[in-house]
Order: sequence, then structure tokens, then C-alpha cells
Amino acid sequence: PQFFAVLVEKTGLDPQWRKQQMDKARWPELTRTLEAIFAQKSRDEWAREFEASDGCVAPVLDWEEAPSHAHNRARANHVEVSGVMQAAPAPRFSRTPTAAPDAGVVAGASADAVLAEAGLDVEAIDRLRAAGVLT
Repeated sequence: PQFFAVLVEKTGLDPQWRKQQMDKARWPELTRTLEAIFAQKSRDEWAREFEASDGCVAPVLDWEEAPSHAHNRARANHVEVSGVMQAAPAPRFSRTPTAAPDAGVVAGASADAVLAEAGLDVEAIDRLRAAGVLT
């Protein structure tokens, strides 16, 4: 209820909704009302409106935006490996931190390189190719 109260306050929703929050029969109406309210401002405007509140609201970020978002930066949620930004390893524990991954085999690498990294020798790879498993 306390989070919904913040939603009611920040959106300017009729305060009567606080009493009707759990009335499932009214949820379709509430959904339409909130859709209309949220359409009045941009995503970033709403994010600023709810910033530092207990409204349980956060923007949906695209991949290019996510690493630079303050929340993600503060938690080191992204790492760059060989020039490629990616999610940091998880889970993370205070006493046993997980190291960032190395570049390893990258997208677009040859099948031979991938299989060699997996432990297959040249002869095994040649047998797979001769059997038609690899092209």
C-alpha cells in the first residue's frame, strides 16, 4: 500500500484509488487511467518524477543506456571486455568476488577456433568436417 500511495501521489491519480487498490474488478479501469496519465510525459520525465521515492518505478533502458544509468554504475552491473560492453558476472559475493570474463572466443570466430578452445585437436576437427558435421 505504501508504494501505491506514492504512485497515486506522483501521478496525480484520484486519492480514492488508494482505498480501491485491491479491488480487482476495478483494475481494468485503473490500467486505462494510468495509461492515459503516463502518456502525458516522456519516460525520462517520469523517471525524474519518481527519482528518490518509494514508488517502485524505474525506466526501461535500452542496451546502450543501461551501462551509464546511475543505478547500474553504482553497482558495477556492466563490464567492458575487449571493447565489448556486457553484463557483469553474477551472482556477486563480498568474500568471493567473481572476476570479469576474458574475451575468449568472440562472435564470428571460426568453428575451428571454438572447437579447439573446447579441447578438440586438429585431427578430431578434420574428422567432424569429413563426416559432414562441419561445413
